[in-house]
Amino acid sequence: MKVGEVDGDVSEVLLGKVCNFGDSPNLILRREFGIDGPEKNSPVVQETPFQGFLDSTEFQFSKGAVGRFLAALSWLYKHHSDDFSVIEEIKGRGRIYFSRSVEELKHLRV
Repeated sequence: MKVGEVDGDVSEVLLGKVCNFGDSPNLILRREFGIDGPEKNSPVVQETPFQGFLDSTEFQFSKGAVGRFLAALSWLYKHHSDDFSVIEEIKGRGRIYFSRSVEELKHLRV
């Protein structure tokens, strides 16, 4: 593998060409230049249901980082609701981040 430097504006264009979660710069360049073949030195990874969700239009078109975060939390709750109580235990200094009700988030402090 050869390593090269690119200018910031070139890097931004490459990032704009990302189609799937986890696209590498090498894969983006292969796609842009029409170079066939698998990406070298990339392990074959079986896609998990959550990775499939990350590639879905529901996740991709969520508005902003907060929208994507909430969409991911929603998916995780739908598919792992029995384990979701672990998330509710995550607390900050003087703040509750997760709860089962809006009122609890507004009124309770740790």
